[in-house]
Amino acid sequence: MLLARAARHLRAEIGAGDTHVGPLVDILVADIDGVKEHASYEQDKVRYLQQSIMTSLDVKQNQIVKVFTIITAVFLSPTLIATFYGMNFTVMPALAWEHGFLVTTVFTFIAALIPCGTSRAGCTDQFIHCGP
Repeated sequence: MLLARAARHLRAEIGAGDTHVGPLVDILVADIDGVKEHASYEQDKVRYLQQSIMTSLDVKQNQIVKVFTIITAVFLSPTLIATFYGMNFTVMPALAWEHGFLVTTVFTFIAALIPCGTSRAGCTDQFIHCGP
């Protein structure tokens, strides 16, 4: 920018009377303008590539967040059930049953599978599509 301004100022100082330096200054100004245009083009290319990479990274991050959301939904119910049984209550209905632990374990697995059944494509489809 400053170089172009200096070349234009030099051309104005020389004037139209100098036949030897005048055309050289005109060539210099044209070269400077060409370099400026090329630099602008390269800057636009770099900006486009940067936006493309950022878009790709955003898509990958969204896929990762999607997987974590599914994992959280699957393990939320079993964690809640395990938390209730981890409170050391002495009066829990399932503790006195003959197969209380088995019923609680089955109930925990069913609670973990409920989010998979209520999603549109199911848990396994979500995990398969989230890969690289």
